[in-house]
Amino acid sequence: MAKEAHTRSIPVLDGDADQEWLLRWQDPAHGDDFIVGLLASDGRGWTSRGHNMFAALIELRRQLDPLNIKLCCEGARTQAAISGMAADMGRGMMVYRIEHGRPARQADLVDVFAPAPPEEIGTVEDQAAYRRAWMS
Repeated sequence: MAKEAHTRSIPVLDGDADQEWLLRWQDPAHGDDFIVGLLASDGRGWTSRGHNMFAALIELRRQLDPLNIKLCCEGARTQAAISGMAADMGRGMMVYRIEHGRPARQADLVDVFAPAPPEEIGTVEDQAAYRRAWMS
């Protein structure tokens, strides 16, 4: 069975410039990693992989953070977190928008690529720190 290819426009903050770049991936075969490619409007490109889409997105952001490039999507929001079930059964395509003092609910699930405001996007470390504080 052929893998389905996907291309999605994603809002990006490159330094101070708002842009739309292309994100590409194929549905992996069972047990394979997601491989994600990001193509900038100026021709630069990055590739990452992960056992689910959210994990691949984190690896992509690890490359972009030092360059001051922010993917302005829900999966890059400081308050985004994933559960084991969403990672495994949902293939990491949905994340929870979490809030201190409140458990995650089904209604908090959002598309990992849905647009998010640039001021709510953090680094991978910011996101991990927020999740650790939320869990404590």
